[in-house]
Amino acid sequence: MATLTAGSLTPVGMSAIRLIPVATTLALTTCHYLQHLMLSSFLSSKAPAPGNLRVLPHLVRVCFWGIIPFVLILEFSSYGCIAANIYYRTSLRGWYAIGLACSLSHLVNAPYAWSLLKEIMNGDATTEKTEKQELRDALKNFVRMNQLRIFFTEFPLMGIVLRGALAQA
Repeated sequence: MATLTAGSLTPVGMSAIRLIPVATTLALTTCHYLQHLMLSSFLSSKAPAPGNLRVLPHLVRVCFWGIIPFVLILEFSSYGCIAANIYYRTSLRGWYAIGLACSLSHLVNAPYAWSLLKEIMNGDATTEKTEKQELRDALKNFVRMNQLRIFFTEFPLMGIVLRGALAQA
């Protein structure tokens, strides 16, 4: 069993703080990848026929705003469990500190991502020849930012929490 630094933690508690970051990171990585797939599919689409429903703003309103509370719950439970691992699992403190930094880096991009999503939600960014080029640029920037976030924060974090979950110390 792992060495505990302060107080005692039951084996069930130790298993929970080892496995919850794996589950939350997997769920968040899947969510961000699906965001990337959904939004990048609009980058190459043709202009919609006149009078047709504009799909992208509706998707952003319904899908993203509906899923944001779930994502926030996952993010903050992940922060708490990673912090608990830093505290209780002293031999892996460095790994989990790097993982916490990767996880918290989402907060750095949050205001920028939020502004891009609001801009996309307020108009149609699916057409190449739109009067509102800033909408199309917002969509491209969000897709690019999301792709970078997956590769530079999600994948390293997944490796770190898997390594921590598999380690005995």
